[in-house]
Amino acid sequence: DNENPINQALRYAQKILDGKYEMPDGIEKVDVDTNRTPVYIYIVCDLEAKIREFARMAGSLSISPDNEGYFGYLKDFNAYIEIKSYKKVISDAKMRNQVFFSKLGLV
Repeated sequence: DNENPINQALRYAQKILDGKYEMPDGIEKVDVDTNRTPVYIYIVCDLEAKIREFARMAGSLSISPDNEGYFGYLKDFNAYIEIKSYKKVISDAKMRNQVFFSKLGLV
């Protein structure tokens, strides 16, 4: 379970929602409304068999249409989760910004 990035991220999110997280060096507390604060979790990792198993075991995560990641919503945490490989993040960024870079004459 310590190697499960989904559980790690959810534990971190729960600390924030419980008001038990402070900014680095204790500068200030992070104020949240546990009933209304949305949580967005992005996990970038190699989509090894173990990660795919963790995603399936999470219950409400769906595999992306291109089979390169998982996404979904976990109601108990009011959290949207996306799991992608680094390769997929770069590929999506290039595709999303291609027209913009072309208009600027950069490519």
